[in-house]
Amino acid sequence: MSDFFAYYGRVGRVRFVFYFVLSMGLMLTALALYTLLMPASDLEAHPILSDGAAAMILCGSLYFFYASFAKRLHDLNLSGAWALVMLPFFYISALVLACLPGEKEQNRFGEPPGSPGRLA
Repeated sequence: MSDFFAYYGRVGRVRFVFYFVLSMGLMLTALALYTLLMPASDLEAHPILSDGAAAMILCGSLYFFYASFAKRLHDLNLSGAWALVMLPFFYISALVLACLPGEKEQNRFGEPPGSPGRLA
């Protein structure tokens, strides 16, 4: 869990799917709580503050998604920079990355990821 937000290392398919589902759930929960707890009067009175909070949730989610995509690409022996190209095609890219097997041997990004028995 210490490398959860890191850009280095490798992550296997099962762990990538777990991180993807977990982060989508956290992002949707945070946005739902934000919209439920923010009274309509506050939204009208302080639109910059409400937009800022939504932007912070979105930026945090994008940071985590990019880190997850980069680590998955590292498992395929590709640079994490390719994640920037893949982000506009977010769901298709995630599906492709979840299906492609990673390299079984050590590559320039490190050792192969461990077994998916312990996900986080």
